[in-house]
Amino acid sequence: MSGWNASRWRAGPCGADLSDAAVTGVMRRQVFETAPAPPPVVTEYQVVARQCPGCETVTEGMTPAQVTSLVQYGPGVHARAALAVCAHHLPVARATKLMAAFTGVNVSGFVAGVRGKAAAQLGPFTDRVRALLRAAGVLYADETPARAAGGLRYVHVACTEFLTPMHTGGRSTEDIDAGGVLPGYQGTIVRDGYAGYHHLSDAVHAWCGAHGLRPQGPV
Repeated sequence: MSGWNASRWRAGPCGADLSDAAVTGVMRRQVFETAPAPPPVVTEYQVVARQCPGCETVTEGMTPAQVTSLVQYGPGVHARAALAVCAHHLPVARATKLMAAFTGVNVSGFVAGVRGKAAAQLGPFTDRVRALLRAAGVLYADETPARAAGGLRYVHVACTEFLTPMHTGGRSTEDIDAGGVLPGYQGTIVRDGYAGYHHLSDAVHAWCGAHGLRPQGPV
């Protein structure tokens, strides 16, 4: 925190010197400013090889388990790249430029593979979500078309108010079951009238009211 003071203060109408006058009040004004992007922090691990003077066997040291390449990005870079392309849905090229501007790290095409890396880390979390959903008394299930990989796919959900796992696929029973929630579920499934859910015979099926209220075409 820094302060600002004039070398001499004078007040009207008498013009008396206020340099040594009592302070009767303070009004604060603050200006927040960004700092330049810091230089990247580079940690170097030097792997030493030593040769036994007796048997002449060469033994080489080991790096930490997470260091797998000669040059690589650390977890902080991965996390910020995932934040840009996954959480904020930025295009790869734009995310790459923002990473360089805000962090000082030039990540090049590395950002393109971050979505897959992030998804691969979700296994324990999604397993827990599926377990909680299978224990819920009521689920909502649906599938909606979406474009992916140059073709038509379906985004499947089996969710509650607070838990929503999603997976993509076709519209077959196998695709519906691929989410790992509905097979064997014994609660109530709220859904539309699509016949692809008929095989889920362990559950009670309830028609979705929103679908029932939709216009069904000319009468």
